[in-house]
This record gives sequence, C-alpha cells and structure tokens, in this order.
Amino acid sequence: MKLEQHMQFVYLCGLMTIIIIISQITDIPRYMTANIAMANKNIVENDHKKGTQSRDYEKPLSILCWVMTGEKNHKTKARAVKDTWGRHCNLTLYMSEAADDELPSTKLNTSSGREHLTAKTVQAFQFIYEHHYHQFDWFIKCDDDTYLIVENLRYLLRKYSPWDPIYFGLHLKMHKHFVKQGYNSGGAGYVIGKTALYRFAHRNDSLCQKDFGNEDLNFGNCMELLGIKVGDSRDDKKLIRFHALRPW
Repeated sequence: MKLEQHMQFVYLCGLMTIIIIISQITDIPRYMTANIAMANKNIVENDHKKGTQSRDYEKPLSILCWVMTGEKNHKTKARAVKDTWGRHCNLTLYMSEAADDELPSTKLNTSSGREHLTAKTVQAFQFIYEHHYHQFDWFIKCDDDTYLIVENLRYLLRKYSPWDPIYFGLHLKMHKHFVKQGYNSGGAGYVIGKTALYRFAHRNDSLCQKDFGNEDLNFGNCMELLGIKVGDSRDDKKLIRFHALRPW
C-alpha cells in the first residue's frame, strides 16, 4: 500500500512539473510579443524625433510636384504646366531664379542657365524640406517641358513606402565610374520619398556638389552617397514609365 501511495505521489509530482513547463512555454510568445511591440514603439518614437514616422496607408498618398523653370518660360512652358497636369498634384511649386507673383514662382538664389541647374535642384529640395516635408509623402522634380500623368505616378508609388530609401525615374546606366548604381534622368523627372529628402537635407555640407556640371548626374551621385537606391520604375511588362526623349 505504501508503495502504491509513493508511486501516486511521484506521478502527481511529474504531472505538476509538466503543467508548469507547458504554462511557461505558452507564456513565451506573449512575452516575446510584448518585447517586440515595445521595440517597435521605441523605433517609431525615435524616428518621429528625427522627423520621420510611419505612413498611414488608409489615406491616399500625397505628391508634391516641383517644376524647374526660368523667367523666360514663366508665361509659356510653366504656364502650360499650371493649366494642365500641374493641377493633378497635391501641390505644384515653380522654382526659378526670378520671382513671379502671377505664376507664382519661388525665387531661388541662383542665376539662369543650364550650368546652374544643380544649384536650383539643391536649393529647391532644401526649400521643400524646410516648408513642406511633413505635408507630403513623395516629391517629384520635373522640367517645365515635361508632361506628367500624375495618376500613373500614383499607380507606381502605391506599392512603396515613402520611408523606403529609394528614388524613381528613367534609370541611366552611364558614368558608373562616378555613380556605380547609375542615376535617374533629369529630363524625365525623378521622384524621391521622405527618407531620401530627409537624408538630403541633413547631409554633410561637403558631401554633394552644389552647382555646375550635370544636375541629374550630380543628384544621382548624392543619392548614392546617402544610401538611396535607384528603384525599378518599369511596368509589369518591363516597359519604361519615365521618358527623356520625345516619343516621335
């Protein structure tokens, strides 16, 4: 009888041990989940302090379009943009070396001429960061002779987050001695997200060229140095969406 009682006691002790172990195992996912949630919360808070936050995908993405123009084109090419596709952006800005209240244009501290397109680009993106960074998801640079179908651009960008370190355009695989990943054509326009704009605005002042040379090549080199990748902007059939030349 004593032997049977002893065996029952051993059995009960073993059963209690198994129950305790199972309860501890089932608690592990909850413990891990709690830690992961807290880590994600800290990441979001830290990113917010840096000027970044997760995008709310319940809302339509917002696009700021900025048009590189010059005083001689204010009443012609820039005006044509304003009367057509410029209306489809959430906000369209016209960046020029001259002020124009009628257009209106944003006056940059540059001179006219192709040799100063890099300075226009650098100053324009800096201005946009300082005044509009928190208002929009994506920021596209176009020339005043570019025609943009904004709805197609939204269709492309819907698959991506503006927090991705990436920028899109017509990928040119030239000058790889200067830009290993290639760069996006300025004539076709290129679009950057919030991470790219944030890094550009907070770059080391001597990292990127400020003026002269080829604007798109200089900007592409700057993006590469900042860890921003050239994205694949082609459609499902591998046809290009951005065009630098006339289709005829």
